Amino acid sequence: MQKTKKKIGGLWIPCPILEFFKSHKISAKEVILCSLIFNFQRQGKGCFVTIRWFAEKLSVGEQQANMMLINLKRLNLIENSRKNGRSPYRRLQYELKEACMLSVRHKQSLWVPRNYIHEFFERRIDAKELLLLTVVRSYHQKEGCSLSNSQFADHLCLSYDTISSMISNLRRRGLLEIVGFNGRKRWLLSCV
Repeated sequence: MQKTKKKIGGLWIPCPILEFFKSHKISAKEVILCSLIFNFQRQGKGCFVTIRWFAEKLSVGEQQANMMLINLKRLNLIENSRKNGRSPYRRLQYELKEACMLSVRHKQSLWVPRNYIHEFFERRIDAKELLLLTVVRSYHQKEGCSLSNSQFADHLCLSYDTISSMISNLRRRGLLEIVGFNGRKRWLLSCV
């Protein structure tokens, strides 16, 4: 019997989950982990994926993936359930799920396209770079994204130097491009 791969067409990262990241309660990889669980649940399914699958996709060991799940449970973000005696699955707590559904409905979430997820799963970008590229994409206007490094830092709750370093690394690898600069403002474009 051939094993089927779980395909992800994109990923919603709801604002309520991002708020936990901004308050330094969860890491960038935990944001992605929690968002994966939300997206599986949003499709009307529980999240039946194994710890091994999470570990593989997040580029961590199984023990670290398990610790991340434990941390999310400790913060009351997710819970384990059983349905009709089947294997356990994970889901968001009811109140968080409802808040996440509202934020998606009202377009207060970040949409991570399939190609960004692919770059992350193929280990070409890390979790923080994934979030940065997603913010660049979501603030893209006609000319590109005109947020400054300090605005990125405020939005992602990272330091100015970290943002600057990430932008330089992404530019060097051809994943981000400066498409305009007028002496005061620069416009960024994601090349993923």
